[in-house]
Amino acid sequence: MLSKKQKQKITNNLPYGYAKKVVDILNRNGKTNANGKSYSETSVRQVLVDRENLDIEEALLELYEETISKKQNLKSKAKKTLKSA
Repeated sequence: MLSKKQKQKITNNLPYGYAKKVVDILNRNGKTNANGKSYSETSVRQVLVDRENLDIEEALLELYEETISKKQNLKSKAKKTLKSA
């Protein structure tokens, strides 16, 4: 379970269109809702607001880690590229 503070930190670092990306991660990992259907983007957004769902929270963390890694790589690349320019 993610705390409100953790959810806020994740929200502040997620890319535009994050809900679709989280649904894609869930589908890739074979995670479905209680009805055996794919999670909706609305379900993903609700978890960041007031709901709990361990599968969705795990996928959110995966996307968060990917996003932070990409940001760090871009920052490093920009610094290296602009230093030589």
